[in-house]
Amino acid sequence: MQPTHCLNCEAPLSEDQRFCQNCGQKTNTHRLTWSHFSHEVFHVVGRHSAEQAARAQLSDGLTGAAVMATYDPNDPSSTGSAQVAQLIGQMVNMSYGRDDELESDNQGVHYMAQSGYDPRAMVSVMQKLEQASNGQEPPEFFSTHPNPERRIEKIQEQVAKEFPNGVPDNLKK
Repeated sequence: MQPTHCLNCEAPLSEDQRFCQNCGQKTNTHRLTWSHFSHEVFHVVGRHSAEQAARAQLSDGLTGAAVMATYDPNDPSSTGSAQVAQLIGQMVNMSYGRDDELESDNQGVHYMAQSGYDPRAMVSVMQKLEQASNGQEPPEFFSTHPNPERRIEKIQEQVAKEFPNGVPDNLKK
């Protein structure tokens, strides 16, 4: 099924249109925008994957120690503590993942501004994520990413910090 609006600029499309007359992109492919790119670049610069691997190793070690400390071979119900310890470790690691996402959003705003692009475009990306979920998001503490509403709020705060006198009109959209 062909989309009714361009995935890149949201211009209305006719049924048989394969390329958007507004932005020139293929109508059924979402291109990588500067807001995506600046966010992802900071994941690399911020060494988030290396930090995640180290945190996971630490969490696994602590979980193993907690299991060994609470296991009683004479009490079969003591095995439940292992599952609780693993769940706590996973939730703690997800919290760090959410922090990494917010940090990448903040730095993405900075990178965009320094490159002459309007960082408010990141808000529209988050709005698209929010719309795509159709209100079916899990509670944030069960997710590796903050909910789009929270990210929008934080991006807007960062834009205000980056441009205390307002965003200039001459930035690329």
